[in-house]
Amino acid sequence: MYKIEPEILSKINEYLEFDISIINKSLHYMDTNYLVFGGSIRDILSFGKIKNDIDILVKPDSFRLFIDILTQTGWKSYEYIKKDILDTYKLQRLIFEPHIFEKNGKMVQLIRPSDYNYFNKSVQ
Repeated sequence: MYKIEPEILSKINEYLEFDISIINKSLHYMDTNYLVFGGSIRDILSFGKIKNDIDILVKPDSFRLFIDILTQTGWKSYEYIKKDILDTYKLQRLIFEPHIFEKNGKMVQLIRPSDYNYFNKSVQ
């Protein structure tokens, strides 16, 4: 099972303004429904807080739940995506187009993997 260290989890929850653990608690049949990665983890480890955004790799079963929780907690869907970002995703073919949410100048990217075996390898 993928586990986030308490200090890192606290900073992620502070940024999101909700407890991300609710995702796994709500989907009782799975214990690894998402993977937080990228610059947000680097920022927490280096600077103690998240500077830019949070990237979350999300399994299909938890994708809708994430959207619902983000929406209920005041996050708004953000429509603008730079073309060069989409081109990168298409070339890598590892993920589908990200879904971006914004709140008070903060951003969250929900990313669905195109290969769920890759996701499972990433969280082990």
